[in-house]
Amino acid sequence: MTQTEHSDAMASYTRTMPIQASPHDVYDAVTTVQGLKGWWSDNTVEDDGTITVRFSGENFQTLRLVDPTPDKSVAWEWIAQHFPVEGTSQTDEWVGTQVSFDIRANPDGSSTLVFSTTGSHRTSSATASAMPDGITSWAA
Repeated sequence: MTQTEHSDAMASYTRTMPIQASPHDVYDAVTTVQGLKGWWSDNTVEDDGTITVRFSGENFQTLRLVDPTPDKSVAWEWIAQHFPVEGTSQTDEWVGTQVSFDIRANPDGSSTLVFSTTGSHRTSSATASAMPDGITSWAA
């Protein structure tokens, strides 16, 4: 069962979901270029400890991994971005945001992923809610 929590006051978002993949595979999916290419964007590169994910046109997001613990947890911190927000001139909404991936092993070899964001702009909760869907579709 997937559980979701929102907090507009803190601009945070949390979602708990089962994934039919081992903790190792889930960890690789959110920490390696090859893993990110599997569910987020084929145009993903690592350079000097940062990961840049490019989308159509000039859109990109650059993040760094924070406190990686293999097969258990990692956080991403957005350090640069150009991704226009419709209706505003803002292109760096996620800079300063942290996304955490807490991975729990299940007895059957599958995983439970707790995905959460903190420090994001108010409108990011809706955007954040779509991100884990890519992970679950990859790992299903």
